[in-house]
Formats: sequence, structure tokens, C-alpha cells
Amino acid sequence: MENMIRTDRQWMNVRLRDGFLTDEFEVGIEEFVDFDQRHPELMDGTKIRCPCNDRKCQNRSFQELDIVRFHVAKNGFVRDYYVWYKHGETVVQQTSNQNVQRSVESDVAIEYAQPNNACEAMLMDVIGPSFNPNVTEYVPNLATQEHYEILKASEQEG
Repeated sequence: MENMIRTDRQWMNVRLRDGFLTDEFEVGIEEFVDFDQRHPELMDGTKIRCPCNDRKCQNRSFQELDIVRFHVAKNGFVRDYYVWYKHGETVVQQTSNQNVQRSVESDVAIEYAQPNNACEAMLMDVIGPSFNPNVTEYVPNLATQEHYEILKASEQEG
């Protein structure tokens, strides 16, 4: 259950008070880094994805832990990143009778694909984490279908 979403992420919105980092935010940064380190499969050696709000990072670049701490303290977290899905967190859905834990990577209703190549990675950056070229919920128009065919061809080349 260590990968479950927590409901107390309000600290992410209260980075500064009177021009200084809040204690809650500093503790939260450490909780984030500790959580991320428990998922080495999502790391690049000793580097983790930097979730800071700087346009160069925003979960796209891998940085050393101290750099991530500094970036997040300086820039805050990327907007609306309350479920740390790029760092291994799962989604918990509350139902009237029970908690149902669902993996972000494997859930059909909320499926976050991992990019297979650079083209898919660019699309995920633009469209967002819900982009999955393998799930089609509608019949695309001709122009869109051509884009899907280009994506599939790029997968076969790689």
C-alpha cells in the first residue's frame, strides 16, 4: 500500500510564507524524494525526473536528487501533479464500500502509457499522460489515421 495516493497534498500549494519556504513544503520535498527512490525502475541511474515547474523540467528531465530538491524548492511542483504517476504512484478510487487500488500503468480507465520511442514521448509531452496510441475509443478521421500509421511505422523501425 506504500504507492497509494495520499489526500494530504495541500502542502504542495503552500511553498512560501512571508518569502520563506514553509516547513510543510520542505518535509514534503523529502517525502517526494524518498518515495521516488523506492522506484528505481523509473530512475536513470541515481537521477530522478524533476517535477519542478520550470519549463525545462516538468517531469521531462532527469536530475540528481539535490538538484531536484533545489528546483522544486525554487520553482514549486509542476501544476496539478498531485498523483506522482511518473514516479510510481498509483491511483486509489474511493467507493461507497471499499477502497479499490488501481495501478496507473495498467488501468484501462486511466491508462498512462510509457513512450516506446521519441515520437510517442513528444506526443505525451504535448497531449499529456493520458495519451496511449494503443487505445482507440473512436474511429479517427483520415488525417488522424495517417498520424497513427506514422507512429506505428516509427515503432517498427525502433
